[in-house]
Amino acid sequence: MLEAQGGRAALANPLGGVRGIRSASKIPASFVWKSAIGPSVELLGEFCRLRRRLGLPPQGVCRMTGYIGRKLTVFWKLSVPAKLLLLPAWLSLCVAAGIFRFVRFGRLGQLLGRNIGAGACCPLASPAAVDRAIAISSAVQIVSRYTPFRSDCVPQAIAGQFLCRALNVPSALHFGVGNRVASAVSGESMQAHAWLVVGPIFVTGGRSFKTHTTTACFVAR
Repeated sequence: MLEAQGGRAALANPLGGVRGIRSASKIPASFVWKSAIGPSVELLGEFCRLRRRLGLPPQGVCRMTGYIGRKLTVFWKLSVPAKLLLLPAWLSLCVAAGIFRFVRFGRLGQLLGRNIGAGACCPLASPAAVDRAIAISSAVQIVSRYTPFRSDCVPQAIAGQFLCRALNVPSALHFGVGNRVASAVSGESMQAHAWLVVGPIFVTGGRSFKTHTTTACFVAR
């Protein structure tokens, strides 16, 4: 039996007392995922896995369900700041790719900040800035797979620096080439690379100080 209590629905307990029911507007998103969306996706995924074990040909719904389920799982595991940065990161990647394609490197250096030469730099960052850098890294790496052009290390590093500037995060963008030791081990010729560093965090480009020699480093003004 439902009764009114404090402006929200309440359930009358036949053994005595009234147990409150949380209003729909206060239900957390994690509860919605765990109670409705998540089990549904997992059930459809289990159905598709059963078809594969039985040797039945995959259906379009199975392929689509698996794809959507994987993307929803990745999105759900992101932190809230990373989710909010997905669209800005995608737009920044588009701008960065255009700049890198049509702007000369001399002019590009002026846009990236102060050039401190071939020395490596890891700017100090507060814990809050490090958290923002981690969110930027997650967003840039995810949206780089969904651009209509090739988003390799350079556009990612430039886009990451744009977002760092917008969020007041100190960063250092490095350009370098593969060193001889790393190239000899991998059997590949020396290749150019770009990576972005915020304190102890490699925002884009991976841990490249050991495998690449820095040729230019730009610190955001």
